[in-house]
Amino acid sequence: PLFSLLEKYIENFNNPKIIGFSGLPGSGKSTLGSWIDNVARDLNLDIKVISLDDFYLPGKEMDNAINGNPWNVPRGFPGSHSVDLMNLTLDTFLETGFLKTPIFEKSLRDGKGDRSGWCEASPKVLILEGWFVGCEPISNPTQIDNLLYDEFNLCLSNREKEFRNSIQKSLIRYSQIWNKFDKIWHLK
Repeated sequence: PLFSLLEKYIENFNNPKIIGFSGLPGSGKSTLGSWIDNVARDLNLDIKVISLDDFYLPGKEMDNAINGNPWNVPRGFPGSHSVDLMNLTLDTFLETGFLKTPIFEKSLRDGKGDRSGWCEASPKVLILEGWFVGCEPISNPTQIDNLLYDEFNLCLSNREKEFRNSIQKSLIRYSQIWNKFDKIWHLK
């Protein structure tokens, strides 16, 4: 069914299409994306899968963007990506069919990662995968803290709750990316 839909997009539309693809971390998005890329190449279909991760900010900029996060992670959450570059890249792709994306290598900088080059392609269908692709900001995250507290004790510290608010503000900028999608798939 997945490739049937992709083939219909390729056969029935002249303009480029973008599909968002989300799922929890470790659920197999990148593995499935790699499989889609390989099968598309074998079947000679104009499909390209890229990752939200490829749009991480360059090393030092990312360090600044995530500085002070209470989970001490080097990347991964909203606010650690070059949203302006992603917007420009996807707009250019939709207007011209040409795609030029950064490549992010997670092994660089002692595992913190950094950009390692660029990828160019001209697919008819682009799939953008990432764990929070399509997520919209929650206007008042503190309401979640009071919902079914006994059942869903989030055990977040005040510092984590404050940082969560900055993540929600960052998500506002990503919404303009999600609006470019023709469809969003979620891996369950």
